[in-house]
Amino acid sequence: MATARGLRFLLTLGRWRRSLGVVLQSRALAFLVPGVTQIDNRSDFLGKKPHRKHPGILQLPHVRLPQALTNTARVLLVESAMPNVEMQVQALTNYLWSRHLPVEPEELQRRAIRLEKKFSENQDLSQTEEKLRGAVLHALRKTTYHWQELSYNEELSLVYMAARLDGGFAAVFRAFHEVQFDVVVSAFALSELPSKADRTEVVQTLWRKTSHFLVLVENGTKAGHRLLMDARDLVLKGKEKLPSDPRPGFVFAPGFVSLCPCQFLGRSFTCDHSI
Repeated sequence: MATARGLRFLLTLGRWRRSLGVVLQSRALAFLVPGVTQIDNRSDFLGKKPHRKHPGILQLPHVRLPQALTNTARVLLVESAMPNVEMQVQALTNYLWSRHLPVEPEELQRRAIRLEKKFSENQDLSQTEEKLRGAVLHALRKTTYHWQELSYNEELSLVYMAARLDGGFAAVFRAFHEVQFDVVVSAFALSELPSKADRTEVVQTLWRKTSHFLVLVENGTKAGHRLLMDARDLVLKGKEKLPSDPRPGFVFAPGFVSLCPCQFLGRSFTCDHSI
């Protein structure tokens, strides 16, 4: 049985059809909320119904890895003869789930300026500039998350396969179950990129290659949530449009269009609704 440790976020972005854009959206909203063709984003459309009664929730059966895939993965691990495979898998899993986003250079500079101002006000005025700079760097090292890029050699790739195969398969299977069109899928890739500029470039490239739906999957953590919200904003608010495909983007899931209640709780709130 394919199970996932914790939650995984799945964001599906799509393009409206040129000629049926407004009609398609209206029909979809009417289907989700019978009798309603236009939704006020501020309205409590669920009323007092619990989240499990949300009209967009799909009840999926338990997902099992295909036997051929399971057998192949097992053979690869046995042939590698790696020592302490289970311990390595657990260590990598814990690391990936506890990972934060890399700090951007601009944010690092702002922190350094605040620390320099704080130390200048609270310490002896006779301290040298060199000592002040050293104190700032020491404080930054202690308080800043040290993000490291993983180098996937053959051994680490096998450990990653063992750690991610079941949960990754289940997440992508769900996407294919919900979206019956051609899709572009990126699973756990954005969190491996070292900067926001790199993530922006990748999302824009993926979106340019998307004809119908773009599916992004990340860990169900605050960092994963932030990655997907940044990607969503980039697609929905971005000015980059293909001359040959002017269709606007929309969010299919989670929270079709604007129906997910989590969007009103702020970016610091982590949405784990499986819709």
